[in-house]
Amino acid sequence: MHNLVTVTEGDCWSRIRLEKPALGNALCPHLVFSIRAELLNAKKREDRLVIFEGEGRNFCTGIDLSEIDTLDDQTLLARFCEIELLLSEIWNAPFLTMAVGKGRVTGAGADLFTACDLRLSFNDSTFAFPGSSFGLVLGTRRLGIRVGADVATRLALSGAYIDARHACELGLVSKILTPSALNAEYLEAEEVVRKHTIKTVAQIKSAALSSYGSGTDNDMAALVKSASAAGLKNRILRYRDKVKKIKKISE
Repeated sequence: MHNLVTVTEGDCWSRIRLEKPALGNALCPHLVFSIRAELLNAKKREDRLVIFEGEGRNFCTGIDLSEIDTLDDQTLLARFCEIELLLSEIWNAPFLTMAVGKGRVTGAGADLFTACDLRLSFNDSTFAFPGSSFGLVLGTRRLGIRVGADVATRLALSGAYIDARHACELGLVSKILTPSALNAEYLEAEEVVRKHTIKTVAQIKSAALSSYGSGTDNDMAALVKSASAAGLKNRILRYRDKVKKIKKISE
């Protein structure tokens, strides 16, 4: 199978690029496994910064639904649980994490973006959290920490797309920049972490998040409770059909 991520390594950092552009870098089990494996490698290398990028037009368009017709509720639940484990590992990583949002940043892809410490975006990026449309609770607590409980609730329930400027105003995006300025942003972040040991970076992150508690078990429990309701596959199929109709009307 084609490697779904490519990794560039530096002296104290690494960049993980999602390599599934034909499907918007949507998260399939193999891609999730590959990212988690690279996060483990980053810990072993004692990286102090890990950057997430997406190949092609989009950063990540959520969970891969290309095989949904062959899946059952239990398999879908397992796949969402694997994604939650990935999000938790990013959120609790001992190194600084950065995501570069471009194009569509949707669903589980938006949750991955939200889980990162530094969240850069291009002007043309859009963000949406449509999980509630099929009864799913994924990443909402972390979103609430980024933008506040009231805004997170509104974004999660509406599922509507917001543009980069609005996302920046809300605190979801840390900084909007042009593609030509990206390398300079990388260099700046690398210089910051290069001054510190991996232990110091981990301690600073832990202290900054300490007031929120770990929440890891509650995040998984909320996901499982929402996804375990009978008919998960049918709810997702109805949502997919609704999106297709909307796209057809807008064309």
